[in-house]
Amino acid sequence: MNEILTQEQLKKKIWEKSWIMSYNSMLWIYDEKNDVVMLVEDYGPKDWFFIEWWRTFHFPKTSPIVQKSYREWWKSIFIIKPWVCELDLVPAFSPIWIESCTVSDDEISLVYAWHWWWWVSASFSRWLAVWVKWVRVIAEGGWKKFWKGEVILPKYNMLLIWIDDTDNEEVWATYALAHTIAQEVSNWEEIKYVIHGNVQLYPKNPHKTKNCFSTVIWIAYIPWNRENIISHFISRLKEETVSDKTVMCVHDGITISEELKNFTEHARNAFIDSLDSVYNLAKEQWIEIYEITWKHWIIWALAAIWAYDRPDYASSLPNV
Repeated sequence: MNEILTQEQLKKKIWEKSWIMSYNSMLWIYDEKNDVVMLVEDYGPKDWFFIEWWRTFHFPKTSPIVQKSYREWWKSIFIIKPWVCELDLVPAFSPIWIESCTVSDDEISLVYAWHWWWWVSASFSRWLAVWVKWVRVIAEGGWKKFWKGEVILPKYNMLLIWIDDTDNEEVWATYALAHTIAQEVSNWEEIKYVIHGNVQLYPKNPHKTKNCFSTVIWIAYIPWNRENIISHFISRLKEETVSDKTVMCVHDGITISEELKNFTEHARNAFIDSLDSVYNLAKEQWIEIYEITWKHWIIWALAAIWAYDRPDYASSLPNV
C-alpha cells in the first residue's frame, strides 16, 4: 500500500472517529550547519496543562535517530538526526518508532511506525495538525501488524536573537521591548515567535542597570524572511531604545557549541572586560553583531546564547 492523502482527504477517511485526538500543531525546524532537525509537537488541551510524557519518553529509547527529547508544558520537543534506521518494534517494550527523517529544499519528511490495535489513533492525530502539507500511508496496521506512514511539513529555519540594554531606570524594560518586536514579526506570513527567555548574568557587574540579565528571542522562519526579520529588529531597536548601550546578536540554528557554553558560564560568574576576545569568539562561531548604540554590551548579549532553551539555568543566580 502506498496512498498519498491531503489533510482534507484524510478527514473524510476518518470522519467522526471518536478515537482520533488531533494534534494542535507540528513545527519542524532544520539546523543546516549541524544537520539536525527540531520537531515540536503541540498536543493536548490547547493553551492549558498537559503533562503526558509517553512519546517523549519512548522515542529516544526506540529510535536511534532521536538524539534528545524534552517537554515544555503541552509541547513535546525532539532533536533528530536525518537518516534512516532499522525497525525493531516490540509491543509494550518498543511500540513506537521514528524510522527516518529526510530534509529537502523546502520540506521535512518523517516516517513513523507503530504497533497498535486496528487503525492507529496516534498516527492520524499527527496528520491532522496545523501546518501538515500531506501524508502517505505506507502500511495500515491491525492486530499483530504494525502501521507505517510518512508526514510532510514545511522546512523552517531558526534565528536566535539576543538583545541587551534598551532601558534606563525610568522607562522600558529590555524583555518587554524584545517581546513587542517579536510579536510584530510573528504577524508576518510563515514566521513563528517560539521562545522568549531572560538569562541572568553576573550580578556584580559594576556597569549593570538593575537586574543584569539579557533577553533571547527565538524566531522560526521560512528562509527568504531572514533579512527582513533582522532589519525589522534593528530599526525598531533604534527607534525605541532609551539606552546608549544597546547591542543585538544573531545566531542561525539550534545547536550551541561547547565554546559558547563555556563563555556563557564564564560571563555568569565573572566580570568580562575584553572586547577583542568576545569579537573573536563571535566571528569563529558565525554570530552576527549589530551595534545599535554602543559596542561594549556585546559581551552581555553574547553571554545569553547558550541558555536559550535552559530556562531553569538561565533564571538562576550564579554562585558568586
